[in-house]
Amino acid sequence: SAPNSHFMTRAAQFGRGSFTYINDQNQVQQGMDTLFRRLESPLRRNLQVQLPNGIVAERWPQKLPDLYAGEPLLVAMKLSAPTEHITVSGYDTQHWQQPVTLPTDSNHPGTASLWARRKIADLMDRITLGAPETDIAPLITDVALRHQLVSRYTSFIAVEETVSRPAHEPLLHDTVRNQAPHG
Repeated sequence: SAPNSHFMTRAAQFGRGSFTYINDQNQVQQGMDTLFRRLESPLRRNLQVQLPNGIVAERWPQKLPDLYAGEPLLVAMKLSAPTEHITVSGYDTQHWQQPVTLPTDSNHPGTASLWARRKIADLMDRITLGAPETDIAPLITDVALRHQLVSRYTSFIAVEETVSRPAHEPLLHDTVRNQAPHG
């Protein structure tokens, strides 16, 4: 009960693998069968992204996962210059490559946020792998502040400017039930 999907996702990313979220004991067999079928036959392995000459990317994840049926390949990149084309390559039984056309006319604000979240996650992984927190914390803080994200080292402060309760009325309080894991 109460599986830790964040941990499972990160563990799968570290191992270039996949995971299946199972929160019902009646679904264990079906979920495990699906997971093992997927892991036994990735569609593509050792994926790489090739950029046009002269274009440099800071991308997350840096180590691309294998590609499994039913799972997308999602790579967040900050490019040194716009480009319309990249190539994704890898292996199945032989070398494989696929040109990809990128839309250059749309720069959605969520894209920068996704890239920054991925970079922060990678930097946090470096701490987990033994990098000194004193070296990594300023990097995380810089990215989080630039992209207005909450991190281990940053937070938001809300300032209420509209009075929503007259000062003479008492505060109300109540217990909010929270679902706890079984046992």
